[in-house]
Amino acid sequence: LVAPSQLLMMLSPVAISSSTPLLLQILGATFFPVAAATYCLSTAIQHGRLTSSTYQRLNIALVLTSTVVLCARSSFEAAIGPSNTPTCVFYLTALFTTAFITSLYSYLESEDQLEAIPTRLVAGLVEMPKVLNKPAEAEHPINHWVPRVYAGLTVYALLSAIALISAPLTSLQPFIAAVLDPSVHIDQFIVRVAGACLLMLGGGLYNLRDASSRGRLGAGTFRWLNLSVAAYGAALVPVYALGLLSGSLTSFMVPDLAFTAAIAVYSAGCYLNFHKKK
Repeated sequence: LVAPSQLLMMLSPVAISSSTPLLLQILGATFFPVAAATYCLSTAIQHGRLTSSTYQRLNIALVLTSTVVLCARSSFEAAIGPSNTPTCVFYLTALFTTAFITSLYSYLESEDQLEAIPTRLVAGLVEMPKVLNKPAEAEHPINHWVPRVYAGLTVYALLSAIALISAPLTSLQPFIAAVLDPSVHIDQFIVRVAGACLLMLGGGLYNLRDASSRGRLGAGTFRWLNLSVAAYGAALVPVYALGLLSGSLTSFMVPDLAFTAAIAVYSAGCYLNFHKKK
């Protein structure tokens, strides 16, 4: 976020573009939800709460995020050759390899019947639309629009993640002023890693949607998740604003800037408004 030029020095000898610093800053913002989720999981381990559905979802999201990052690394390395892979990419993939192993192990440890895991995962996927549309429980009064906003943000994050992971780099051309060159493989790698981190954002928002219907937004885990979403939005707003002012981003990013600012304000408001009563 604050020193993309230092990272550019570590990317040698890989070819970069004029858009690479901007993409690195955007990537930096997407790490906030990942950091918050791993922190919540670490505290859950200390208190023996990994069997909770909240932490199982976070572990699954972290497994998916890490898997996509490792696949993106594999594609990047295949395109430029193993000998040309920058050291910082090795560090990044080592980090997500550790996250993959730890989160997968934690999830498997939280399940009492391993043979039932595939069935439960499919059932959870099928139940997703129902959870997103579930109204707040009567014994937990909350503004009816709060769960709906979380549901909408969850869908937005997951669709954005899928788009960034699967779409070619040139699909972002309407939003970036400089010509995007598919031969600059580091840019595609950065975009895919950012998309992977948005999967983690979606997992956190999904948990917040479920917690909002159960009156649990004041619990420490969900406050941390709200704070991470607010940090994600707050970090992206100046990046987008400076990009628009400098001409690096096109006017098509203006709606996304406004939406990202709204996400930051909303999540910060939920963080401040919902807390445990003393």
